[in-house]
Amino acid sequence: MSQEYFKLKYLKYKQKYFDLDLSVNEIKKAVISGSYIYLALDDDEFIARRYPISNPLSSSVDFSIPAGITEVPIDILVDSYVYLLIPGNISGTNTKIVVMTIAGVYVETIDLATVTNARSFTIDADTGDIWVATYTIPIQIIRVYAVTGGYNYTINY
Repeated sequence: MSQEYFKLKYLKYKQKYFDLDLSVNEIKKAVISGSYIYLALDDDEFIARRYPISNPLSSSVDFSIPAGITEVPIDILVDSYVYLLIPGNISGTNTKIVVMTIAGVYVETIDLATVTNARSFTIDADTGDIWVATYTIPIQIIRVYAVTGGYNYTINY
């Protein structure tokens, strides 16, 4: 399957600046950070891709799917790292946050062992904490925070 990504001129919507035809199943989410656009992908080989905004046809950086990741990401955030939210919807899986450098190098996977059915996440700009929301009833808001040697999390209802 192929997904198309393009940029249109604001007042001349029929004029395209560029047109990218991606050989992926689906673009799950896109986010702009600095001078790049980051795409979370449903693909057999890559979990994400980065393009320069000024000239996306020139080059891209592919982010390989890390070992142990069996679901596609549903959300993407970019701070000093790229974070990809894995929902934990498949039976026997749980929510995970894949952490990669902005150059596409795998850093670690934050395993939220008792959390499933994630829907989205955000980063607190002041503390650096990651907040994850779920589809569970009642809704769970999970605070993921750095501790010495890794991450910890608390579940809030």
